[in-house]
Amino acid sequence: HPDLAPQQSDQKFGSINEAYRVLTDTRLRLHHLLALENSAGKESNRAAPLDMQETFLDLGALTQKARHQLEEVAKAKNEISRSLLRPEFIKLRKQTEDIQNRLTNLWNAEMAALERLNEQWQGNRAAALAELIRLHERVSYLSRWLAQLKEIQLQLAGL
Repeated sequence: HPDLAPQQSDQKFGSINEAYRVLTDTRLRLHHLLALENSAGKESNRAAPLDMQETFLDLGALTQKARHQLEEVAKAKNEISRSLLRPEFIKLRKQTEDIQNRLTNLWNAEMAALERLNEQWQGNRAAALAELIRLHERVSYLSRWLAQLKEIQLQLAGL
């Protein structure tokens, strides 16, 4: 009972929460699998994979444009000046939607690859481990970019 051994129950509760967090977060789950295989290294600071670099650059440009437009709205003195900025916000929302679609497609492709990896795992373990490392890197990038894009969408939604 938790009241009889509060420290022990806190530790168990913390362990259960951590396990749930790992199981529900694809990036953490992949990292955990790599750790089980003694292949978990630090997150690399390598460049984004070649096929994802255009999306990365587009997201960076969108982030800068959104930041600039949000600064312009903050400087706007009245409703007329803010209304003059609305067409640019409409374009930014469209660009955000386009990048969201690309990131979602990439994410779905990686989730399909993860499903296929599940089937390979019992066969060629070395090849499966190399694929797991590749998936972890890609999912790490995608999860960060999706979070960044969600933040931009939230900021633009209020305007």
